[in-house]
Formats: sequence, C-alpha cells, structure tokens
Amino acid sequence: MIEQGTANWSIQKTIREFVWNALDWIYPPSCCGCGIIGSDICPECFSQVEIYRPDPTCKICGGDANSTKICPTCSNQNPRYDRICSWGIYSGILKLIIQEYKFNRRIKLADFLIDPLVKCIVDWNPVIDIIVPVALSKQRMKTRGYNQSAIIAKMIAERIDVEFSGKALIRMKNTKPQVSLSAKERCLNVVDAFSANLSFVKGKNILLVDDIITTGATINECTKALKNSGANKVYVFTIARTKNQFNL
Repeated sequence: MIEQGTANWSIQKTIREFVWNALDWIYPPSCCGCGIIGSDICPECFSQVEIYRPDPTCKICGGDANSTKICPTCSNQNPRYDRICSWGIYSGILKLIIQEYKFNRRIKLADFLIDPLVKCIVDWNPVIDIIVPVALSKQRMKTRGYNQSAIIAKMIAERIDVEFSGKALIRMKNTKPQVSLSAKERCLNVVDAFSANLSFVKGKNILLVDDIITTGATINECTKALKNSGANKVYVFTIARTKNQFNL
C-alpha cells in the first residue's frame, strides 16, 4: 500500500523552496501560460489542466475500454507492461507546461506538478518496490542537461517513501526523437534501445515513470528490458497522455 512520506520530503521541500525563492527574488518568474509575473505557472492557468478520466478504463493501459475490460489496442498488441496510469491530457496548458519543463529548463514547474501527481499515484495504489525513470541517452543528457522524467520520479519516490534508482534502466542507443515519427516508425526506432541492471530490478515490482505516453512504444521497450532482467511487475505512470489513446 502506497502512503505519502513526511519527514524526509518536508526537509527536501524546505530546501528547494529556499533556493527557488532566492532565485525568484533575483529573477522574478513569469507564468508559462499567460505571462503574468510572479510564478512559473499561475493558479488560473494551472486550473485549466485537463485531467485524464476514462470511463470505463482498460485494466492494462488505463485508456478508454468502451465498456470492455481490455481495450482493442491492448487485446491486439498484448503489451509487456502490466498497467498504466496517467494524470492529465497532453493538450492545452499541460502540453505547454511539459514542453517548457522538458526543453526550456523550467525545472521549477516540477514543484507545481508533484502534488497532483502523487495524489494520482496514491489513489491508484500499485504495489511497488522501486521507482525508475525512462532513461535518456548520454548524448541527449549532455545536450539537455537533465532527465525530466528522473526529476519527477525522484520527487515522487521521496514523497511516498519508496526506493528510487536512476541506474536501473539504461538507454543503449541514441535514438531519433519520437515526436517526428509515425506509430510504426516509433516502434522500430526504440527496438532494443534499453538495458536494465539485474541487481536493481530482479524480483521487484517497478513503477516506471515518463512524461508522456503516445503510442506506448518507448515504455514497452523499457518494460521488455526490465522484465528480461528479472523484474516481476512493471507499472507505468506518466504525467500525461495524448488525447486520442496511443494515436499520433
């Protein structure tokens, strides 16, 4: 059963807030949605995030099951992961937040996301032993400077008091960005792109964290690597998913 941690998270949050407040005093932030000075995302813009609430829900991918227990996509493709849960829809203000956070170094936006993300996971309540982010290649890590999924994953781990590892999953190939590819090309692009560290994952239930799910190609390959190294169950959590389930 997942429960929210308290003491360690409180200390980490206090330190983060002190650092961010000092930076905000020197360089006042502006809302990435409307541009108003004072916050990286204002309450009014953040309230416009479209929460993902399919009904009924596919018990595997979390998508719209159209009155069945498993959606047609999962029935046809038999994905390797066990279940997926996503917080929001990748459109409107949430799409802008993720793009700013991911590509424009607005890392503080993670602090605005963490509370609803943790609530979503606690409500979902998967039985997990370790939290693992989708890995970046060394080249992309060098270019971007940080792994956006790892930052969120570590914050979630601290908050719910679960082990975190940024070394359990490794990206072996510097693949093309998925955004420019078709669904079929996405699948081919990430084939055997990942490797997992047996010492971290063997026999464990894993929460795999990523920012967006579109076709599921990347998380499927990540899950394949994790299960090939002995992982028991792989649950997937993403900040957002595309509005049309697994479509480009």
